[in-house]
Amino acid sequence: EYYHARYAPNNMILVVVGNVEADSVMNSVTRVFAAYPRRSVEPVILPDQPPYEGRLEAVDEFEVDLPTVCTSIIVPRANFSDAAAINAALDILAAKRQSLLQYELIEKQQLVNYLYAWYEGGGGDAEGTIRIMFEAKDPTKVREIIKQIDFLLQKAAKKGFTQKQINNLVQ
Repeated sequence: EYYHARYAPNNMILVVVGNVEADSVMNSVTRVFAAYPRRSVEPVILPDQPPYEGRLEAVDEFEVDLPTVCTSIIVPRANFSDAAAINAALDILAAKRQSLLQYELIEKQQLVNYLYAWYEGGGGDAEGTIRIMFEAKDPTKVREIIKQIDFLLQKAAKKGFTQKQINNLVQ
C-alpha cells in the first residue's frame, strides 16, 4: 500500500554512476518508466509532536574570538523510518537562506555567520541526534543564540509546516 501511494516517477531520484552512454541510459529509463504515469503524491502529514523534553545548555570551556558551536538534541528511540522525516524538517528549518533558522539568525538578527542542521540517526532502538552547528559573530551571545534556536524549534514544532514549504523541499 505504501509503495503504491508514495512511489511515482516524479517522486523518485535515479542515480547512474560509471562509464555509461548517457543517451542510452536515459532511453532505457524513459522506456521502463513509461508505464508509470507522473502524478501528484500527497505529502505525509505527521501527527502533532509534543515539544521535546529537556533543555539546551552551553558549556564554556575557554575563551575564543569566533566560536563555532555544535548543539546536539537527542531523539529518543529514533529508527530508520524517522530519519527521512527529520532530515526533511531540518532542510525546511535550516537548509536555505529563507528557512526559519537561517533567516532569523543570519539575516534578521545577524547573530551568526553560518548555520547548518543535520540528523545522525539511530536505527532500530538506538537514539538519534539532531545537530545544529553555527558560527557566532559575537562570543558573548552564544547562550542567546542557543536560546533563540530553542525558541524557534519550539515555535516550528507547534506551528508545523505549510504545504508550500513541503513543496519547496521536494522541488
